[in-house]
Amino acid sequence: MKLSELLLGQSAEIISVESSQIPKSSYERLEEMGFVVGALVKPMHRGLAGGAIAYEVRGGLIALRATEAECVEVRAV
Repeated sequence: MKLSELLLGQSAEIISVESSQIPKSSYERLEEMGFVVGALVKPMHRGLAGGAIAYEVRGGLIALRATEAECVEVRAV
């Protein structure tokens, strides 16, 4: 399941991040923000225009574009 497919408030564990679908700088930024294999993540807020989604990850609240969220594979917990 893709990170972008989670329902608001639904917790999941990151099982992979597909680096070939986004620029290297975006992939590195995801890692720096805590979107790494094994991390727990939960969507908390959606943008009004459907663009960005705010995720709770490692104690922080991080907004991702839909294209970035599509690169993160998760397993619901």
